[in-house]
Amino acid sequence: MGTSEDSAAAAALAFKHICDDCRKKLCGYLDGLYNVYRTAVNGEGSLKVSAEDSLHLVEALRYGDHLYSPSCLGYANNGVCLPSMQYAVRTSKRFMGITIGAMLEEIQALYQQHQQPCFLYLSSEVIKIFGSDPSCASYLHNLIEALFKRTVCLLTSIEEFTSRLDVADDCFLLASRCIRYCPQLFIPSSIFPSLVDCAMIGITVQHREASNSILTFLFDIFDLSKSIKREEFISMRDSVIIPRGARITKILIASLTRALPSSRLETVTYALLSLTRAYRVQALEWAKESVSMIPLTVVAEVERSRFLQAMSDAASGADVNALMVPVEELSDVCSHN
Repeated sequence: MGTSEDSAAAAALAFKHICDDCRKKLCGYLDGLYNVYRTAVNGEGSLKVSAEDSLHLVEALRYGDHLYSPSCLGYANNGVCLPSMQYAVRTSKRFMGITIGAMLEEIQALYQQHQQPCFLYLSSEVIKIFGSDPSCASYLHNLIEALFKRTVCLLTSIEEFTSRLDVADDCFLLASRCIRYCPQLFIPSSIFPSLVDCAMIGITVQHREASNSILTFLFDIFDLSKSIKREEFISMRDSVIIPRGARITKILIASLTRALPSSRLETVTYALLSLTRAYRVQALEWAKESVSMIPLTVVAEVERSRFLQAMSDAASGADVNALMVPVEELSDVCSHN
């Protein structure tokens, strides 16, 4: 592969066929295989493999029998194969054909045993590419149910969120991908209510990426009507959110009043205002109830009124940026007092 582009092209093709023929015996050589892949794809060293011919190397690494077998799990757990898995999915896309089903089944099985966040991250790539493909609906439905059902069992308290930050982060990144790319599978799923409950537990986790992933997930739920117009999905969402609305509002307002650092104020505000836009009068009642729990010795009536007026303006469709001042004012007053 280092002689010329012509010889590199032939070598890359031969490499692919060798890996195909010997796939059952490759597990012990994954370090070497991955080094070849990384060197060629990243342009390291003296290899002269073109971008087009490097796809042969990706194919070599994506042969499912060695890449996803339990005997090779240590490589996936350590992240050795994850870049090649992701690259294979991104590059091959819909040409993966029947291999996608086998890959997803293996991801489910491995995640059940080992709960490594890399499998959640890889599944996000799969959802992005195949989420709208009707031929993959059954596979993806099973994947969603299996991954989220296992994850919500792991994240039942704020302490567990803190000890599994990468799992929490990748879980809710995956959930947001599901809302954007396959809401028709995700919203009606049996796991959706449990995942909302899980998000409520973890909103105030003291970790920027995990907290932002959870808040973005909630924002995407509240803003669902912008991405999907089918009324039955909005109704399904409402049946989950409305019974929990008062508590969600309380947690978000607590986050504004410094249960979370000020650096996350904007993300919390967007989530709260999107909730208000979605549920209007109900959301205003939830906000009034929550704000009334803050002692008058901390927040004066004038600050309460300005904040609630901002919520009312949000419910009427006012621009979010114009509402930030009273929200920041409430946050600052609570912080100082």
